[in-house]
Amino acid sequence: MQEMNDQKIINRILSGDEKGYETLFEKYWRKVFNYISQIVYNRLDTEDLTMVTFEKAFRNLHTWKPSGLFSTWLISIAKYTTFDWIKAQQIRVQGTDDGRL
Repeated sequence: MQEMNDQKIINRILSGDEKGYETLFEKYWRKVFNYISQIVYNRLDTEDLTMVTFEKAFRNLHTWKPSGLFSTWLISIAKYTTFDWIKAQQIRVQGTDDGRL
């Protein structure tokens, strides 16, 4: 069976074929997970951030431009999702330091 290209899968999703979400997830989850795991060394956090990345990508799928690679777009979402999470972690740690033991 010939693998569908990303644009065809996304067009099907945007036309109401929800099975395409699973196809994209299975095709790219390892790539996204491996990218995030190079930045975040905790497996549970990496899994969570991978799922958040896909949630954001699927929610904004209509904004993807076929002139670029879907994988590049997806990894950029992973990058910003991860960096935002790291920033939030740093703020939370700094915010708990009120001088008391």
